[in-house]
Amino acid sequence: MAEIGYCYGSEYHTLRFLGHHRNDLENEIKKQTTITGDFKWLDFQYDNTRLSLDGEYKEIEFLENLPNYNEIKKKWIDYWPQSGSAQNWDAIFKVGNTYVLIEAKAHLEEMKQFCGATSAESRSKIAHAFNQTRKYFSIESETDWFNNYYQLANRLSFVYFMNLCGINAILLYVYFLNGYEIREKRDKSILGSKSVKSIDEWENAILKEHEYLGILHTNAKKCIHSLYIDCMPVYVASTRINRKLEK
Repeated sequence: MAEIGYCYGSEYHTLRFLGHHRNDLENEIKKQTTITGDFKWLDFQYDNTRLSLDGEYKEIEFLENLPNYNEIKKKWIDYWPQSGSAQNWDAIFKVGNTYVLIEAKAHLEEMKQFCGATSAESRSKIAHAFNQTRKYFSIESETDWFNNYYQLANRLSFVYFMNLCGINAILLYVYFLNGYEIREKRDKSILGSKSVKSIDEWENAILKEHEYLGILHTNAKKCIHSLYIDCMPVYVASTRINRKLEK
């Protein structure tokens, strides 16, 4: 997990909106998605190995307080490899009895990921999880989930695992506009930018991702929600009303 950017990037803006604009964030979630109710946010983990001294929840760590956690952990060990990099969550909250697992993106490159597992045992375990996930969500596509959009594939497999354990879970993808502007500290001039400037740009990329994974027109779409947040000071919610993707 990379270190947090100074006033730019998905981790920085996630923390910014959670800390400084949480009411706006929650209102936008309720406006733009079907997620409603009282939000109970989980505090972040401490991590003394990082400059920020904070880290993200990994895998099933956020379930540690459940009375049947040990049973869930045994199932998880059988389900997913325990070596290599794990699913990291940018933020998590509960609404009712449903866990909302947040992934935040500030530039298009963050959507692409390839599986780093090298051992035959690990890849076999992941392949089995993917096959079970496809079956559960009625996904007929047989495209290679190990490449290109591996992150969303393994997040969907995580949601399937949660449901397998009798736990409700959905994914909330937060797509930041103007979220990757590296500024000079003194005069705030732009030193570099990988920002996405429009919802259309995000939605076109998301459409390619969902088409590749074969999840359009499947039950998987019901557990994936999209949220668009403009990081610029002039915050105009009305610019985020249009939708292209089918829900």
